[in-house]
Amino acid sequence: MELQLVRDNEEAGKHYIRGRISEYNWAHFPEKLQGRYQETNLYLKQTDGQISGGLLSEICWNWMEIHYLYVDEPLRHGGYGSRLIYTHYYLKKDLQACP
Repeated sequence: MELQLVRDNEEAGKHYIRGRISEYNWAHFPEKLQGRYQETNLYLKQTDGQISGGLLSEICWNWMEIHYLYVDEPLRHGGYGSRLIYTHYYLKKDLQACP
């Protein structure tokens, strides 16, 4: 078998790799900790419900992974990004305290 390194951004390839990593990780994940994985998304919403920013993330074990952080241009430098990160951090600490 001959292998090639190929640069490509196709969704099918990304989906395959993510799926294999998830399968491997779950096979080696302690059963007592399996309830501690959680997708956690926070949003900045205006009173009319319009989203003006947010943080998309995962919390698992004793780590948090922020995938995306966004704040609308007019609201930047107002501390909203920091508030999203701090809120996410304390949410992680609360989840770690759970059995």
